[in-house]
Amino acid sequence: MIKAIVYKSKTGHTLEYAKMLSKKLNVPIYDLKKAKLNKEDEIIYMGYIMASNISGLSKAKKKFNVKYVIAVGAYPKQEEYIHSLKNINKVEVPLFYLRGRNRLY
Repeated sequence: MIKAIVYKSKTGHTLEYAKMLSKKLNVPIYDLKKAKLNKEDEIIYMGYIMASNISGLSKAKKKFNVKYVIAVGAYPKQEEYIHSLKNINKVEVPLFYLRGRNRLY
């Protein structure tokens, strides 16, 4: 069962998405730097994309039991891009992609 959403945000888009998902799932959100959870706690990790890397993901994978990854980036959603993100970042759990830089609703 998902214990929390842990995120890393630079421009605020990832944080806004994390807040929306937190409200929907009724779980707390934590900034990656401040998250005090146990290694076995199952989390959703959300991070922004910079140079094809999901920011903070490797650190989150070492500290927590990441069950889902949500990447936030500026590129249009395309299956090939999502597949390459999964390979580059060595994501072995479900990966979802959300666009940043758009208005969030």
